[in-house]
Amino acid sequence: MTKFISATHDKATLTVQYVADNGDILLRSGGAIAWRFNNPGNIRPPRDYKKHPNGGIIKTHIGVGDTKSGEFLIFPDYETGLKEKKAMLRRKYNPMSISDAMYVYAPPLENNTEKYIAFICDGTGFDRTRRIDSMSDAELDSMMKTMEKYEGFNAFIKSRHEQWIRTATVTLSDGAKPIPDQKVVVQSKGKTLSTKTDRTGQLPLLPFEAAGEQFKLFIERSEGLKEIGTIVTQAKSSAYVFFHDLLAVSAPTGAHFAKDPVRHDKPAGFRYKIVSHDTLGKIAAKFKVSVEQLQKDNHLHSTRIFAGDYLYINMTKPADEHAPRSPGHSKPDAAPAHTDGSNSGTGKPAGDGVGQKIDLSQIAKPAPGAAAPAGTTNHPKAGVPAAASTGTGAAHAESASAAAPVTGSDAGAVASVPATANKPGKPGATLDRSKQGQGHPIATLNTDSGEAPWMAHAIEQAKLWHGQKEDVITQTINYHEEVGVNLKTLVGNGNPWCASFANWCLHQAGYPMTSAPADSQSFRHSKNFVKIDKPVFGAVAIYKHPKGGHAAFVYAQTSTGAPILLGGNQSDAINFGMQKASELKGFFVPASYLKFAQDRLAKGIGLEKSTPKDLNNEFHITFAQKKKNADR
Repeated sequence: MTKFISATHDKATLTVQYVADNGDILLRSGGAIAWRFNNPGNIRPPRDYKKHPNGGIIKTHIGVGDTKSGEFLIFPDYETGLKEKKAMLRRKYNPMSISDAMYVYAPPLENNTEKYIAFICDGTGFDRTRRIDSMSDAELDSMMKTMEKYEGFNAFIKSRHEQWIRTATVTLSDGAKPIPDQKVVVQSKGKTLSTKTDRTGQLPLLPFEAAGEQFKLFIERSEGLKEIGTIVTQAKSSAYVFFHDLLAVSAPTGAHFAKDPVRHDKPAGFRYKIVSHDTLGKIAAKFKVSVEQLQKDNHLHSTRIFAGDYLYINMTKPADEHAPRSPGHSKPDAAPAHTDGSNSGTGKPAGDGVGQKIDLSQIAKPAPGAAAPAGTTNHPKAGVPAAASTGTGAAHAESASAAAPVTGSDAGAVASVPATANKPGKPGATLDRSKQGQGHPIATLNTDSGEAPWMAHAIEQAKLWHGQKEDVITQTINYHEEVGVNLKTLVGNGNPWCASFANWCLHQAGYPMTSAPADSQSFRHSKNFVKIDKPVFGAVAIYKHPKGGHAAFVYAQTSTGAPILLGGNQSDAINFGMQKASELKGFFVPASYLKFAQDRLAKGIGLEKSTPKDLNNEFHITFAQKKKNADR
C-alpha cells in the first residue's frame, strides 16, 4: 500500500505534490482545497508554526500548503484528515452547542454563520442548541458529512486531475559516507538541470515517464564537466548509489619561505576517533607519543580502549566531556511542521479553478528525515552504482574500485591539527610548515576514520545517560520527536524507541533515515539501507518477535560469535545487550556506507570480542534488567 510521507503545494498551478515512501509522486491538481489537501475540515496550522515547527497538537499531516485563502494542513489521505477533524471537534468544541461552536469554527467575519448553522440542522435534524458532547460518534459523523457538503469538498469536481510520476533516487557516496553539497549536472531528453546533493548525499528526485529513459550525471572539474555515470530507468521508481572515490579539498597557498619561522616543539592537540582493533600502542606509535602520556591525558586506568570512542592526542581530555547535559539537537532539516488547527471552515469551497500542468523539472526533493524513499536494495558491485529498487536498474559508472578507505581521526597523522573536528562531509586542510613549522608550506588533510560515524553519537548518548531510564531521558530529549514521529514521550509500552534512537544517531552523522523512523522493521524495506551477509561494526541488527521487534547497532561479539548490541530501549535504557539469534532478520548498513562495509568484510576484519556485562561496566552503565517487554 502506498504511503505518502511528504507533500508540497504549488500555489500558481493549484497542484499538490505527494511523495511516497517508495519514491513515487502523485500530482493532484484542481478541485477544492479540502479535496486537494485531504483536509475535509479545512484545518489551518497555528500562526506561529514556522517559529515552532514541533509545536501544536496535530502531528499527522505531511505538509503545509499556501493558497489564496491562506495556509492549510496537507494530510496523507482522506481518512487521516477526517479523523483529525473529528478529534478537533471533540477536543475544542465538545462542550459547546452547535450554534456556539459554529460561531467559533466559522466566524461571521469570514462566513455566513447563520446559514451554516441552518444547513447543519436541516441536514441532520439536530436542534441548534444540541451540545456536541451529547452526540454519539455516529451522530457526530453525520454532522461532519453535512459540514463537508456545505464546505464544498466535492466542488469543482470536473477540474480534478491526478497524475502518477515515477522517480529515480540518486545518492552520492565516497564509499563510507554521503557526499553532501556536491554540485551535479543532470542531462536527460535534451534538457540540462544543475542541482546539488543534500546533507545526506541525495539529489532531488528525478522524475521520468517510462522505462528506458536515460539520465546522465556530471560533476564539475577544473577541466570541465566529468561524467560520473548514466541511469537507465525502470518501470518502477528506483534508487541508485554512485560511489565517487575522490576527495576534493581546497586550501590557500603560503609563501615558500617564511620570514620569521616559528618552531613547533609541541604539536597542537586534537581528538582522535578510535576504530575497531585499535590499541593504545598502535595509536601512540602513529602519533609519536607514549602510551603513558595517552593514559595520563585521557584519565585512563588501563590500556583498554573502545571503538567509536575518542582519545585526546597532545592535550588533556576535558574533565566534563560526558557530564549530563542537554545534547545539541539536530533535527531533520525539513521535517513536516507539527501544528495544530485553529481556523477551519470558511462556509464556501476553499480554492477553485483548474490546475495547470506542472513542469516536471521542478519536482521538489522529499523532506529529509521523513521523505527518504523506502524499498528493497540490491547489492552493488564495487566501483559501480547500486540499483537499489525492486529490479536491477541499468546504471553505469566510470570510477574504478576505490582504494582501502582511510581509517584515521578527526585529523591527519602527519602534522599538528586543531582539536575541533570538521563536520562530516566537509573535508578541509590545516595549514602548517614542514620541520615543525620552519620548512616549506604544507596543507595537511583533516580526515576522519570513515568507520561508522554514527556510532560516536550512540556511544556519546550511552555515556551521557549511563543507564538512566527512559523517564529521565525523555525529560531532556525525545528521540521520537527528534526524527519527526508523533509520540510525545519515550515512556510506555506502546511507543518503543529503539528505531527512533538508531535513526537519530544516523541522522546526526549525516546519513538518511528510514521513512518510518520509529518502526524497527523499516530498515528491512528502506532504499536507504542495504542488507549485508555478516555483521560489521556499526551495522543495524534487526530482530522480529511475536510482540514486535528491535533495532540496535552491532558493537562487538561474544566468544561464541553472537553479536553484542548497543541500542536504545533495551530495558528502557541505552546500553549493551543481546537478542535471541532465532529472531534475527539481518544486518543492514546505509547504502552510502556499503562499499566500506564490503571492504571490511573482504579483508576479514571481524568484530572485537567482549561481553555485554564487561562493556556496560567499562562505560559505567548501570541499569535494572527487565525480564518482560525488555524492548517492547
